[in-house]
Amino acid sequence: PQAETTRSPEAGLESRAAGGDPGQAAAPLPPPVPPPARTGGAPDEAPTASDPRRRRLLLGLGVAAIAAVGGSWLLQERRRGQGAPLRSIAVLPFRPLVEGAGDPALEFGMTDTLINRLSGVPGLVVRPLSSVRRYAAPDHDAVRAGRELDTEAVLEGHVSTESERIRVTARLLEVATGAALWSGALAGEIVSALRFEMTARDRRQMLDHATNDVLAWQLYVNGRYHSARGTPEGFRRAIEYFEAAERQDPGFALAAAGQADLWAVLGVFTVVPPVDAFARAGAAAERALQLAPDLPEALAAMGHVLVQGRRDWHGGEQLYRRAIAGKPSHARAHMWLANNCAYQGRLNEALAEARRAQELEPLSLNFAANVGLILYFMRDYRPALAQLESLVEAAPEFPLARHHLARVLVASGDPQRAIAVLDGHDAPAPGALSNLGRAYAATGRKELATAEVGRLEDLGGQGFGVGFDLALIHVALGDTTSALEAIERAVHDGSQTIGFLNSEPGLDPIRDQSRFHDVSRQLGLG
Repeated sequence: PQAETTRSPEAGLESRAAGGDPGQAAAPLPPPVPPPARTGGAPDEAPTASDPRRRRLLLGLGVAAIAAVGGSWLLQERRRGQGAPLRSIAVLPFRPLVEGAGDPALEFGMTDTLINRLSGVPGLVVRPLSSVRRYAAPDHDAVRAGRELDTEAVLEGHVSTESERIRVTARLLEVATGAALWSGALAGEIVSALRFEMTARDRRQMLDHATNDVLAWQLYVNGRYHSARGTPEGFRRAIEYFEAAERQDPGFALAAAGQADLWAVLGVFTVVPPVDAFARAGAAAERALQLAPDLPEALAAMGHVLVQGRRDWHGGEQLYRRAIAGKPSHARAHMWLANNCAYQGRLNEALAEARRAQELEPLSLNFAANVGLILYFMRDYRPALAQLESLVEAAPEFPLARHHLARVLVASGDPQRAIAVLDGHDAPAPGALSNLGRAYAATGRKELATAEVGRLEDLGGQGFGVGFDLALIHVALGDTTSALEAIERAVHDGSQTIGFLNSEPGLDPIRDQSRFHDVSRQLGLG
């Protein structure tokens, strides 16, 4: 079965942002279309209005972007005599019908659009692009992929282009039996095949926050491509694409939300000084919310700005919860909520939210590492070690797991191994600045620990928040006065992990000091 389309530029297009996850499992990505110009203006070698590439892309998007409007009558018919609706699905990367004759940007964009459109279906868990992109190989087994991704259904499809016509074939398979539940190409038909009953509001939301400009959509998709690389350079390039997409269509809320996400990531990961990063993130999030007040991606992005940039724990939590209510599959919102709960001392709730994020994106290294971090704050070191050691073994170059593991090793009495874990791995990561200095201090290497203090002071001079990490090293060195001074400094210097003040085991030796309690109250942490 196949579908052909010649959709017009007025067709509603949408792609809900999954945003940047620095710890997504590594997998091949398709090559991007030419990047936007770094100096502003039009993209380098961008397709023009009359360019066949642009028309062909638009034609393909018409297939992936058609929503469930008008399909409810068919849904009611199909529900008769059928069982409960399926609750989880994986949309595998679309592939060219003829090997070597594909359009990677089109295939990537169609997959991303369909994933994010189906994510708006109430009660349906949709595996994100970060989890499914490993199945782009032409010889993958769709049913086996569905089992590995732990979904009840899997969608696979092929794309071919000829002149100004695009042909799409797709199959929806039941993982348990391998049976084909449906064949076709329309998002509404897929929802029907899944046996979901959608309200008019649900269908409307599947069309909201779209762009009718195919070039804006193409730029946005390429931003998603670079964001998925999970590197600082990838994030910077993604921001450039999102900015270009917003210039092309100033009403494209998802492009603004994508910028907010990544500026915040660069601030949290000590790549850009937090004052600058969160000013840019906040401005982008505000633009997105002005355009789309209920857009989950924009709500979560602004929540992240409030928590990490403005230390408004309660305001941020409200926005995280609104984002999750609008999009329960928003795994990053669950992870951010987990950390915010830990900031406020609700560690059991934090662990539940962290595990929910990992459940939603089981292949995300970032979310798995966060579970280990929360266990560390709970002083549950044995399962924390098991969680983080397995991650380091599976992904040796993933910095966040190494730094979280080092923290656990220091706290559980094995600082020498912590030094070995960190040897040769100095990539930026949240909470990474103090780990080596603490390990040196714990092994009696005071001179090396003091050198780490100097290194952090240099970073502080560049505008990075280092007070919280300096306090941890000073505590490990037994210098209570300097530790308290550093904690007081962290209130104002943008230290990104200051929220863990009341949870961090490394601060236990100074926790009963009155100056420590004053800082906690000043931060609104009790």
